[in-house]
Amino acid sequence: MVAKLTSTFIGLTLLASSAAFAGNAHILGKVGTTYEIVEPDFIEEAKEAAKQVDWEGKFQEASERFKKDYGTPKAGTWLPRAKNGSTWTFTPSYTLPYDIPDPQNLNRVLYPAGYEFNPLAYMTMPGRFVFVDAEDKDQMEWLKKEYPKRNEKTGDTIIITGGNSIKTSEKLGRMTYPANMELMATLKPKVVPTIYTQKGTAYQVREIYLPPKKATTGGGNIPQSQ
Repeated sequence: MVAKLTSTFIGLTLLASSAAFAGNAHILGKVGTTYEIVEPDFIEEAKEAAKQVDWEGKFQEASERFKKDYGTPKAGTWLPRAKNGSTWTFTPSYTLPYDIPDPQNLNRVLYPAGYEFNPLAYMTMPGRFVFVDAEDKDQMEWLKKEYPKRNEKTGDTIIITGGNSIKTSEKLGRMTYPANMELMATLKPKVVPTIYTQKGTAYQVREIYLPPKKATTGGGNIPQSQ
């Protein structure tokens, strides 16, 4: 379960597939191995070839790297607490940092570096992303209520923007992960708690307002996946 959650989490920033690439190739000189650049006319063929790439293997490799680097969130990932509740739609995008060759013809580039795409157009997340500040007592109480120990509820991935994910995992009895700059740049959360739920090729983003305890006895409730 954890491996799969981590794989899909990293998959957002590694999946090299898209249906809308357009651009011109320019020869900059030969440096190492070169590939023939695919023209826009080959998009349909490229989409078919992309289905044959071992994405699960790439996700698993990234998953192993990620699991070695969890604990305290990276600098710059802290988010303020939500001052009101709101819901909005967000379409993620990712720019490929390296060339991906055609697995059936390594002499041509299937997706060149700089290729921008929407990961959700090619994958379905098993659960939601929940961003929360583990140093905020109110948020931790809300989180414990929504995620009882030993309950991997809906396959959600809990991302910690403040505090320590190792200690938080022990308190909750389930895995949590520290926020990193790559994920923050991809999903662009603004406040915490925030929940990302996939709706087709976009995310429904719900920012949860937790009133002061003196004002109310309730907390925000995580909407169930549909």
